[in-house]
Amino acid sequence: EMCIRDSLSSYCCLYSQGFTKKTYYCTSINRFNNQHKFHLPSTEVSFPLNMMLPKLIQSNLKTVMIGQRIKYYSQLDSTNQKACELIAHNEGTHGTLVVTDNQHLGKGRRNNNWFMGTGKGVAVSLILDNPLSKEDTLFLPLITGIAAVKSLCSHNVVSKLKWPNDLMINSKKIGGILCESRISSSEVKYIILGLGINVNETIEDLPEYLHQMATSLFIETGEIQQRELII
Repeated sequence: EMCIRDSLSSYCCLYSQGFTKKTYYCTSINRFNNQHKFHLPSTEVSFPLNMMLPKLIQSNLKTVMIGQRIKYYSQLDSTNQKACELIAHNEGTHGTLVVTDNQHLGKGRRNNNWFMGTGKGVAVSLILDNPLSKEDTLFLPLITGIAAVKSLCSHNVVSKLKWPNDLMINSKKIGGILCESRISSSEVKYIILGLGINVNETIEDLPEYLHQMATSLFIETGEIQQRELII
């Protein structure tokens, strides 16, 4: 695993400089296959196409702190739950982004279940542990939703924010936001901003009861999206 990740880091470095753009986008087109091999001058690497690469996420960020530390997991019950655990063990510093390819027990408001196709959706949680006043946190869910809408717009997808936490396309839900915090006295000790977006799920991937209520970027556009770029 260490060897594979080292090789992928080199590949990500080349990609960020534009040397492997053609190869990478060909990989994106074939993401529904199980594996893909690419060649570097001194090595050959085989890896699951449904695995997101933290280095690629970071290479596209323009932030100073947010997302500069990424905790990646192949599968989790919940990214928000894992973020809480990291904070409890003093491993979740300000700006840490928790990312998974497979979230089993994602939740929305009122404990509603959130479905995510394995290796096809986006499930992330951002840890903010700089002390904030209660008033300062009131607009964070709205700000998160606006940022998500703007991100989708940059990929030529027009979505809307349905108050308080739903991302919608053509009256169907494509994503959701769940903010959780720990409050002490008048101060918020930390806040976790959870975001889930259906990206490459097909209509067959979605449970039948969601067919009239939910959608994905792939269903709406007919195009496979690079999930790292969505983040």
